[in-house]
Amino acid sequence: MRVVFVADHWIDAQLARGLLASEGIHCILLGESLTGAIGELPAFGILRIAVDERDEARARELLCTLRRSDGPSFIEA
Repeated sequence: MRVVFVADHWIDAQLARGLLASEGIHCILLGESLTGAIGELPAFGILRIAVDERDEARARELLCTLRRSDGPSFIEA
């Protein structure tokens, strides 16, 4: 699995996960269970989207559309 997206917050992570799922790309959201520890952990960089290596290029391409549409920030990982 390759991390293709680092979300600023939970909503960004859900938007990214939904976009990938709508295109048939299986992804996992890493760090979701850690969001309850905000205050104890850094607030940013906890939520990451990972995809299979064979889907990485297509996933990055799709996630760039979020950036161009003023959606969540895209961070290359």
